[in-house]
Amino acid sequence: MDKRVMIALMVIGGLLLAEQGWAQDKAPAVAAPVPAVPAAAQEPVPLEWVWGEVISIDAAGQSVVVRYLDYETDTEKEINLKADEKTKFSGINGFSDLKAQDTISVDYTVGQDGKNKALMITYERIEDIGEDMNLEAPVVSAPAPSPATEKKE
Repeated sequence: MDKRVMIALMVIGGLLLAEQGWAQDKAPAVAAPVPAVPAAAQEPVPLEWVWGEVISIDAAGQSVVVRYLDYETDTEKEINLKADEKTKFSGINGFSDLKAQDTISVDYTVGQDGKNKALMITYERIEDIGEDMNLEAPVVSAPAPSPATEKKE
């Protein structure tokens, strides 16, 4: 072979080998590690809901006890719910507007400590429930007398 061809092949081979060496020096492109998240933070907290009558209120502790019907056991139960500064209200201005015998619905979560945290408290006016559902008292009329039951004079 010609000397020029030999030199060209050696230069090309040298460059290829040098490129391989440079490639080994470079760190492989890997995504940054994702910080470990505790298992509890990964699982969404289920949202619970209760509808019932206010039994008692602790204004200082911002907690309320609600009596409700447990549909699974068909028995009345009571639940203690705690509000905080993030709790939202509908139908009332705030926790201080609640009173015993009010009907409320509450969206809440159960914390890891077992306490019920109220997320949204909605005041329900019983009078409005029928209006919302467009319920009206049925009109009942007396049945027309049949010919067999009419008196003959």
